[in-house]
Amino acid sequence: MSDIGDKLKNARKANGMTIEDIEKITKIQRRYLYAIEENQFDQLPGDFYVRAFIKQYAQVVGLNGKELLDEYHKEVPEATPEKYVENSIDNKSQEVRKTTNNKKGLWKQYIPIAAAIIAFFVTVCLIYLIYAHFISNTNQKSINQVDNVTVKSSNEESQKKKKQRVKHKKKATSDIKLEKLSDTLYKVKKMGNKRTLVVKTGSTAVFARIFIDGRSVWHGVLNADDAHQVKIPHNVGNVTVFFANTSSAELIIGGKKLNITNKTMPNAARTITFLFAHKNAVKTNEKNLVKNKENETKQAEQNKTNNQTDTKNENINKQENKNTTPQNKQPVQHSQQNETNKQNQQRDQGQAAGGNSR
Repeated sequence: MSDIGDKLKNARKANGMTIEDIEKITKIQRRYLYAIEENQFDQLPGDFYVRAFIKQYAQVVGLNGKELLDEYHKEVPEATPEKYVENSIDNKSQEVRKTTNNKKGLWKQYIPIAAAIIAFFVTVCLIYLIYAHFISNTNQKSINQVDNVTVKSSNEESQKKKKQRVKHKKKATSDIKLEKLSDTLYKVKKMGNKRTLVVKTGSTAVFARIFIDGRSVWHGVLNADDAHQVKIPHNVGNVTVFFANTSSAELIIGGKKLNITNKTMPNAARTITFLFAHKNAVKTNEKNLVKNKENETKQAEQNKTNNQTDTKNENINKQENKNTTPQNKQPVQHSQQNETNKQNQQRDQGQAAGGNSR
């Protein structure tokens, strides 16, 4: 007949379990488990632990621990309950349950406090968020107002500057006042602040020359779509611009564009003169006009002299050509006369010879 240790071992093996498996489940040290299977109960801490360990072992392998202890009560030592009541598993289980219940009770007591604390922190967070949102909106409004003021100020300054530029531009372009004396002569009554003279070309190149008070300040060939600018000094008397042709030429003085094209002969040369109206300029202009008139008179006299010289030379050439022709014919006439004289001489000699023979 098998003992209680063999029955527990056979049940363990029948379930395919090892001592280590029983140890993990029951938390009983394996040396005590081996002692139970070998019926060496004296190896256990006490008689009470023998019955308690056997009961736990039996439950794990599928046996009824109470029935097993009753069946083998003679083999298993009896334990005094009073001696081990404090260390019994049931008592410990009750203590654990009591401690757990006490903890649950304490937790239940703390739940309202915890809920109040959580509610307090949630309320504080909500207040902070609302306050932060309000402050953010206020700051944003302030920023928007500042931006609006800044943008408005910037726009006002920009519009003001734009108006000033337009006003200045209008003033610069409209200050000049010209009086057209002829197609090639203008009187500048008022020059303004924009004291510039610009010569431009269109699709073809043009040779141009600029004079200020009779002195050449620039000359050159302007290529197609080219321009040259000259600054007109104060107290200037006159400005003259010469164009080799006006078919593709443009002239801008003081920001005002003038039509200088010679409609009848666009490829002919043209000289445009500007007379300035201030006192010094009038005197200078009078002197220049007198000088120009004298130069023109001298040029006319020179041209007349040249023409007379050319006519005289031409007449001389004609006379020389006329005299050359008879001279070329005279040798021929002399030759014929000599031949005639010779023939007459021979005839006279023949007649003389005939007389002598008679």
